[in-house]
Amino acid sequence: MDFLNWLRSRGTTLGECTQHDIDDWFADGPKTRLTARIFMTFAIRRRLCPKLRIPNPPRVAPEAQPQGERIALVRRLFTDDSLAPIDRVAGLLVLLYAQPATRITQIKVDDVTTRNDQVLLRIAEEDLLMPEPLDRPITDLIIQRRNMGTAANLTSPWLFPGQRPKRPITTSRLRVRLRSLGITGTSRVAAFNELLREIPAPVLADLVGCHPRFAAERASALATDWANYAAIRARPSPAHM
Repeated sequence: MDFLNWLRSRGTTLGECTQHDIDDWFADGPKTRLTARIFMTFAIRRRLCPKLRIPNPPRVAPEAQPQGERIALVRRLFTDDSLAPIDRVAGLLVLLYAQPATRITQIKVDDVTTRNDQVLLRIAEEDLLMPEPLDRPITDLIIQRRNMGTAANLTSPWLFPGQRPKRPITTSRLRVRLRSLGITGTSRVAAFNELLREIPAPVLADLVGCHPRFAAERASALATDWANYAAIRARPSPAHM
């Protein structure tokens, strides 16, 4: 095995290797060296070598849709009145607010409110101002909600009602509809990356429903500096001004 041969070249053996040897092996070489993690874990459990710390494999950055494609999709959803309101609103929530399909399906009609002629949408306990022209598709959707023809669905509380009475559209069905427009997981990643340039990672993590550590790592990878995080949080939200 390459790892054992490498140890031998350093004048040591598996039973005598140190943490310094392990760190050098994983740091100084191709990514294929990560395959030794399985062997090293086995060796430690069988006490064939000292109990050492095996580094985790590096995370692969999620693929993001090119910004030009994302902007083109946003423009289409804003301007193409032939599209169904459900697709326009759900798509814009992905492309502009990086919302996952699982959360979009759970939005209720009561989560949409109007204040001083402005449309607000409650996401993660925050009332977010829906700027023009996003406000109109949302109000249109409330009026034209699909699958409302049956008596069982007339009182559906969901903004995106499904085919089953009093149930929202399924996540899988919504994803199919979005994919038909070219909106995929890469679209959400692109939106997430863009939002990180404007919103502190801890706040954005709550808004989109991801782990704070992931948001922080992405912010670091994008070289986003939020040293003034506390000052930004102290400012009143536009939705509450």
